[in-house]
Amino acid sequence: MTSEPVVECTQLVHVYRVGSSEVIALQGLDLRVESGEMLGVVGSSGSGKSTLLKVLSGLLVSTGGKVMVGGENLNGFSEKRLDRYRRNELGFLWQETARNLLPYLSAAENVALPMRLLGAGNASDRAAELLDQVGLADRVDHRPHELSGGEQQRVALAVALANKPTLLLADEPTGELDSTTTQEVFELMRQIGRDTGLSQVIVSHDPELARFVDRVVRIRDGRVSTEHRHVSADDNGADADVDTVMMVDSIGRLQLPQEHLDELGITDRVTAELVDDVIEIRRADPRSEGDA
Repeated sequence: MTSEPVVECTQLVHVYRVGSSEVIALQGLDLRVESGEMLGVVGSSGSGKSTLLKVLSGLLVSTGGKVMVGGENLNGFSEKRLDRYRRNELGFLWQETARNLLPYLSAAENVALPMRLLGAGNASDRAAELLDQVGLADRVDHRPHELSGGEQQRVALAVALANKPTLLLADEPTGELDSTTTQEVFELMRQIGRDTGLSQVIVSHDPELARFVDRVVRIRDGRVSTEHRHVSADDNGADADVDTVMMVDSIGRLQLPQEHLDELGITDRVTAELVDDVIEIRRADPRSEGDA
């Protein structure tokens, strides 16, 4: 039996209203995040990926569609339930250090703070354990300005894990880091996911992301267009093959890659024909366009 996903979005729609204008950020997006999965989300600016994170965090209420988290309808949460969801079930990791850490607290105090806000009695001990887990046992008394960018993100990751969330949302977590430090942070996130069963959704522009996550989905025009998944590994445990597929949403829509459309000169109309077990999509005959 397939286990219930941690997150399931069905025909998710979100519309921003700016004065008398409307901007459609999500246009019927379908997405599943499985338990323990490390999912990467990529896409160009304005594709809807950051809006997706805000909806999953409960910071935005979707205009339409459904968002199920842990088997519950997120759109139906009361304010009290939303607060509990964000405090106990979510971890957040942002690109900007100022959003992750308080500058006047030490690393240990930053990590302990979320636990103390919930009245946990072992906050100091668990903070020390988490900082050791992220490789910063010797930096517990350092404040953010005394740490490198990579060390700051490691502390931020420990903060995100403090209350033992089931889902981590990360928005460009390595956007301000160099390539070596980026790899270290992604490897750490991957190892923590494997050790704890934490589900992770990571939005990033970094092309290296695909090397570390279980699956990458690309969002285009507010919908998931393609999926890239590691399907095998070599003897050293490194990912060897990547399977790339186009996604058909729950009402049958398919986004064809732009390079295919350009190569075939497809601008608006196609024909689709079922031949045995293959669907053939072809450019429509221009002569028939006047009859449509």
